Amino acid sequence: MYFVYLIKCENPKNSKISYYCGYTNNPNRRFREHTTGNGAKYTKSHLPLEMRVIDRFESRKKAMRNEIKIKKRSKSYKVKLFRKSNSSIS
Repeated sequence: MYFVYLIKCENPKNSKISYYCGYTNNPNRRFREHTTGNGAKYTKSHLPLEMRVIDRFESRKKAMRNEIKIKKRSKSYKVKLFRKSNSSIS
């Protein structure tokens, strides 16, 4: 099982909020990696605040496709997805 997730991040320089999208087969481990500086380059410079699982997929390929679609969407779309999800990981 693969999970597509969004992480709510804060830019420490100006306190602006942004959203990082990714996929994983282990959401708890992946969030821990992001919060300890072992995740994506983006989350090393933007403080990860909260992670929410957006969707689940049987295959890695389907999860990757969905991740790409979400990354191309606007910030307002990502905010709506984040708020709609109740699968919080912290």
